[in-house]
Amino acid sequence: MRALITVDGGGDELAGVSLYRWLRDDPQVARDASVSFEPSSSGSTMGGFEVIQAIVANSLGLGSLVVSFLAWRDSRPRPVLPVIRLQVGEVAVTVEGLGPDEVRRVVDALTAAGEDAEETDAADAREIAG
Repeated sequence: MRALITVDGGGDELAGVSLYRWLRDDPQVARDASVSFEPSSSGSTMGGFEVIQAIVANSLGLGSLVVSFLAWRDSRPRPVLPVIRLQVGEVAVTVEGLGPDEVRRVVDALTAAGEDAEETDAADAREIAG
């Protein structure tokens, strides 16, 4: 499952880099996902809005990403907390809260989207194979 993570650092130009490093260095995320930067469509590199790509095999990997993000966000200076948007297929979810209910909400929404995308990819592959 391919998830795109968009970070709005609220004026912190290095928020995307910080989150990328946090996710990359988190052993739980490293076990369940492959994380990389996606080229910016705006042409800027590592600015206030960044896209991080995560490839996860299942909802457990997606949950690890969300838990790690919440820990990263909680470690950030206040009063402005970064906003994150996760997208799988056509479904995008903005992470707003903290805690297990937020993790469950995000994972449930995106897991369903990932399963739909995988079914569509498999059907397309069968059609091409003919």
